[in-house]
Amino acid sequence: MRLVALLVVVCAVAACSPAGSESVAAAQSTLRPPAITLGETLIRTQRTMDSIRHEVPRGQPMKEALATVPAEIAALRSTADQLDALAGNLDASHSKTGQAVQTVRGLTRLARSVATVAESEAAAYGRLADLDIAIDGIVTGWDEGGSQRERRSALQASAKEAATLATRATAESPHPGACPMLRDNRARWSRLVSERSAKLAGLATSASGATYDELRDRYRPEPYGVSDRLAADAADRSCWMAHSAVATAEAKARAAIARLKELLQDS
Repeated sequence: MRLVALLVVVCAVAACSPAGSESVAAAQSTLRPPAITLGETLIRTQRTMDSIRHEVPRGQPMKEALATVPAEIAALRSTADQLDALAGNLDASHSKTGQAVQTVRGLTRLARSVATVAESEAAAYGRLADLDIAIDGIVTGWDEGGSQRERRSALQASAKEAATLATRATAESPHPGACPMLRDNRARWSRLVSERSAKLAGLATSASGATYDELRDRYRPEPYGVSDRLAADAADRSCWMAHSAVATAEAKARAAIARLKELLQDS
């Protein structure tokens, strides 16, 4: 793997003092495995969150995909703790080893920061998925039977529920703050479902049920006003990649590993 290749240490005997060589060798053997593991975990977390936000189908599948996130966050934190403890046991008096230890400290700080942000983003995605599930339930209710009066009452209640969902969506804080598209999409979809439920309710007790059926059938292909909600959310990806601390973690992790390689091989 590229991360492994970055940590290959080449130390010429003529360029290294015995004490320096021993210090660098200790740093290499001590820091290399957990640093690689932490870098890989950072990259995996970034890709998991990217997939959940932009690739997994909306609603229940998105909710289920979030179940993997707590374990990845726990792995980030535990590996960072392990790496910090190992770095603390090294003799950092040698210049390059000391700088390598500081680089590792930066990598573990990055991991903890990503863990915190990923936790917040995952919680937000869970609330958005709950909104999707609730909106889906309202749309499914358009096909429920019953008397005309029962159907009208149910649709009026659905219109109010969807309006409440729109208010909930609008109250959500976007994660990251510069990227409100996922929040705004759900507010818009909920408002539209509310409006359509109200229109259907107005026709539920009409003399002919055909008018109601025609309107419902017209709404059915795109009940939310878009043909593909996943594609609508995926349009947010460039914003997320630029502004989320989770999204930028891979490049920073690779830079830290490259810095370790530079420090250790030049000793």
